[in-house]
Amino acid sequence: MDAITAIGKELLIPEEKLTDKTLDQMTLPERTDLLKQAYELLENADDITEQEMQVVERLETAVDQRVASWGLMIRKTKEAADLCKIEQEYYKQKADEAKQRADKFKRKADSMGDYLKHKMVELNLKKVVTPSLTVSLRKKPQSVIISENANLEDPEHKDMVKTVVSKAWDKKAIKELLSQGEKLQHAKLSEPDFSITLK
Repeated sequence: MDAITAIGKELLIPEEKLTDKTLDQMTLPERTDLLKQAYELLENADDITEQEMQVVERLETAVDQRVASWGLMIRKTKEAADLCKIEQEYYKQKADEAKQRADKFKRKADSMGDYLKHKMVELNLKKVVTPSLTVSLRKKPQSVIISENANLEDPEHKDMVKTVVSKAWDKKAIKELLSQGEKLQHAKLSEPDFSITLK
């Protein structure tokens, strides 16, 4: 047996598999399995020739190359992950900044809307029509305001309280009672309010 394809009297690998081209095509597990097999054969061999050592060195080089290739891929993949984290932080910061700007604009719009509504109510303007925009006041449904002194355990009217898991004021029932003209000591309807509609 040729020492290139055998160590001692054991066949290491068919000669065609020891060509550079085939070794280059082998995966890391294939190369490491082959090198492990070569080490086991060397361990059991009586004499080790120079050619046999060259076979092992060739396999070791092939394994080293594939290990280095995997190492480079791991490094590049980690670098890509780090870049993604930087990108994530960048866009998170941009999203936070955009939210802050949106909140600021909303507060400004709400403040301007409240001021405009106040002035329109003050001047009794129900609608202002212009070629570019129509501004109108829309009356909101009245809401129930519960006094801080109201007691859930001892309501003035049995329909004022609804029981679920815990007691809470049944504002729908209270609104109905108040709308029917019933006077309640600890509940009343809110003052009429309006919202701005833009078309």
